[in-house]
Amino acid sequence: MVMSIGFMVWFLHAMGKPSAPPRKLMQSAEATAPKVVTKEVVAAAPQRSSPPPLAAADPTPEPRAAAASLPGAPAGKAPVVKSPAPTSIASPRDLNSDRQVQAVKDFYRALSAADGRTAAAFVVPAKRGLGPYNEANISRFYGSFDRPLLVRSIRSIDASVIEAKYSYRVSRTTCEGTAFVETERVGRETLIRRIRANC
Repeated sequence: MVMSIGFMVWFLHAMGKPSAPPRKLMQSAEATAPKVVTKEVVAAAPQRSSPPPLAAADPTPEPRAAAASLPGAPAGKAPVVKSPAPTSIASPRDLNSDRQVQAVKDFYRALSAADGRTAAAFVVPAKRGLGPYNEANISRFYGSFDRPLLVRSIRSIDASVIEAKYSYRVSRTTCEGTAFVETERVGRETLIRRIRANC
């Protein structure tokens, strides 16, 4: 009986004891739970490289550097741009000499063809048609050659004198001729005034 009363007193005492507050229980659970250490990984931002410094522009590029961009230029070697050669202007004396030489050439070309009419046209009017400058005489004489007249050279030796070298053969005789032809300006034409020849 005494034991039953003691058990009941203990049971009522145990049941009436207040439970531990929730905060203390949570703190106790946190103290006993294993701690997990987490590390925050921060991705490193890519570093932006600064642009290289710009080379100072040359305000006056050299001609050779510009020529390197020409099409067909060998790689690594700029072509040399040559300036055009100065144009030479013929003097009035040179032009006159050219006219004299051309007139004598045309005259002897007509003689080679025994063309008296064309040859006489290169003689000054005062002597044209007279003696050896007669059209018919020229055609007859130079047409009788066994070997036609062949001009070797014609060159200017003076302001109004042209030298002509030629050859021809009549029968068995061969002439190696040298003639000094004097010219004269008549109007716009250069004509023959006098001929001195060895044959």
